[in-house]
Amino acid sequence: MITITQANTINNDARNHFRYGKKSDNKVYSFSYGNATEFKKTHRYEQAIKANESLRIQRTRGFDFYDQLDTRPEERAGNCGEYTEFAVNIALNMDQISTVWIFGCDKLGGVDHEFCVFNLSQAPNPNRITCLNGLSNETFRDDVIACDPWANIVCLYTDYPQRLREKMLKWDMRGKCIMIGSNPIPATEWGRKCLNAPIKFVQKR
Repeated sequence: MITITQANTINNDARNHFRYGKKSDNKVYSFSYGNATEFKKTHRYEQAIKANESLRIQRTRGFDFYDQLDTRPEERAGNCGEYTEFAVNIALNMDQISTVWIFGCDKLGGVDHEFCVFNLSQAPNPNRITCLNGLSNETFRDDVIACDPWANIVCLYTDYPQRLREKMLKWDMRGKCIMIGSNPIPATEWGRKCLNAPIKFVQKR
């Protein structure tokens, strides 16, 4: 079983892998609101452009976990999919028994997102849980953990919707926006779309 301490280690390792690179191309700041400094907003905008090019190369070449490891630190870039894949591979190498899932929302709902879930014994009932918001209605278990390194969230599986809302509110106060295609939208709006879009999940072990 992957503990909450181990999940935090996985989260930190995944984030640290991308820390000194371009990070994500889908996180930017609004220049019209938010308490982030002008320097930070401008720097993030410039890094997002560079991250977009790095991600284009990675995806064109079909980079996997080991290609990511071999990428020079300053060239590393990733959105939720890359962060999640990196975290999943760390978890799979941590032990040989813990169940590892990728959860998220389907892009058909207008927004695409992925994160990890550890120690879940079976998939949610699709007739009862149709979107990520529904995770809060699942049977409480203190050993099922959500790990979202892109958003820097580690929490109990059933707490994920509330934790994501809290994180998006924090980002919104700083003026952070999430790109949907070529359009930046406020983080809180993105969070609402994410939690209410059709759920998707796949078991990796």
